[in-house]
Amino acid sequence: MKRILFLIALTAAGAAHAATLAPKPQELLKSIDAVLGEVPPEPATQKAWEKQKTETKAGNKVFVWGRGRTFKVRLREGMGTVFKLPDWDVIDQSVLADGVNFRQKEMNNKAMLYVEALTAGADTSLTVVGRSGNIYNFYLASQSVRSETISDQVVYVDAPVPSVKSFFATETDLKRKESVESLTTLTRNGGKTWLNELKFDPTKIRHDVEMRGDKTIAPVLSFRDERFTYLDYGADNEGKVLPVAYQVVDRVDQPVNVRKSPDGRYLVVETINPITLRYGEKTVCLKRQSS
Repeated sequence: MKRILFLIALTAAGAAHAATLAPKPQELLKSIDAVLGEVPPEPATQKAWEKQKTETKAGNKVFVWGRGRTFKVRLREGMGTVFKLPDWDVIDQSVLADGVNFRQKEMNNKAMLYVEALTAGADTSLTVVGRSGNIYNFYLASQSVRSETISDQVVYVDAPVPSVKSFFATETDLKRKESVESLTTLTRNGGKTWLNELKFDPTKIRHDVEMRGDKTIAPVLSFRDERFTYLDYGADNEGKVLPVAYQVVDRVDQPVNVRKSPDGRYLVVETINPITLRYGEKTVCLKRQSS
């Protein structure tokens, strides 16, 4: 019996001694990281910012847009940069060339874009197309937390408001502008039975509808927003017979709700799917342009 008690005591003492020699979990992780060559970085703050006052203009940059200009912007890993277009313009499309070392996010304000650098020592290009047609081009370079230069936190782009003549430079653009303005007037003055019930917003118009087919029944212009397709048959179309519109679903023509403006100029087809116009044996096909 004494031998058994002695063995139990000896075993317990050995276990206690082993526990005191065993490395702590944190020390064990550091040893493993050292062997693998993966030492996690220590948290750090940028000393360049520590030198700034509580309120500073550092980190804010203003560019004046001009055709053919490219703007250099400094980004920093661990921080984000907001790009702000002129107040009268909104972002129609943005292209970030490097989606691995950089990341962009849309914002609720359609004139703003958020971009962050995921690594230091990388560069790329950012191209933003405004609804005005202006192309805003940026060269982005990312720096580390050890950089002595403060990164650009907010980038403002100023640009003069284009005149009607320069904004709509071609004859086609002028026709588009007149057509949208005329439709806008109708939505406000056309009574409760027409488009003002549909909350028509001219700022959401897209001129990316292409047509092919018999020109004798084709509209003069076609455009769309996020819900409907608008067909303009011209200001002198009152009293003329218009074709019947169908939406194309799975390559089959299907009935679709269509509204006709009081003056007979516009057909509003309540779809943005491909459309077929038919009048007797004549047909016209409309669809959005491929992106």
